Parts: sequence; C-alpha cells; structure tokens
Amino acid sequence: MLGYGPKQLSEAALQGIDGIDHAYLAGSWAARYLGDNGAFPHDIDVVVVGSPDRDDVTETLVDAMRQIGQDVQVVFRSSASWREGRDVFTRTVKAGPLVELELTEQT
Repeated sequence: MLGYGPKQLSEAALQGIDGIDHAYLAGSWAARYLGDNGAFPHDIDVVVVGSPDRDDVTETLVDAMRQIGQDVQVVFRSSASWREGRDVFTRTVKAGPLVELELTEQT
C-alpha cells in the first residue's frame, strides 16, 4: 500500500493537470494510512482543491484506481471554499484524517 497504493497512484495521475492547488486523500483510507484501526476501505476519497477540469480529474483518478481494483469518489472544492470552510462537508473533512498528495507545482 505504501509503495504502490492509492497515494502514489493518485499523485502520479494528477501530475500535470492544471488548476489543482491541493489534493488530499480523506476518509477511511486516509485513516488507515495514518495508522487508525478499522475495516479495509471500500473506496478511495479524494478531495481536489482548485479549479481543474473536473471531467479530466475524475476520469484520470478512476483509471488509476482501476489498477488496484478500487473505486474512487472525487470531491471538488474551490480554493476559497476550502480555505474558508463554511460548509459542513468541508469542515468535517478538514477535521478528519487527511493525507496530502504531493503534486508538482505548475508553472
């Protein structure tokens, strides 16, 4: 999981996609990655912050997770929405386990 799992696949898949400011793995998969006990996750939750082409991001992540037989749920938030955290979903996700994806900065 650490060498060829959702984190590495997501990072590779999202490299080079314009408009992504940050991306995170969240939910039960992030919790397991960070050492919390629990059942094996049934899907991978990815939060994408910024303004990328949503179809491109979703298609890319779905294709990447197929390599390891996992489903992916992608949630998008604008940078302002993520920063301000006014909606319940964003506040809940930010308060829970998050694994930041390391993406190369676009020039």
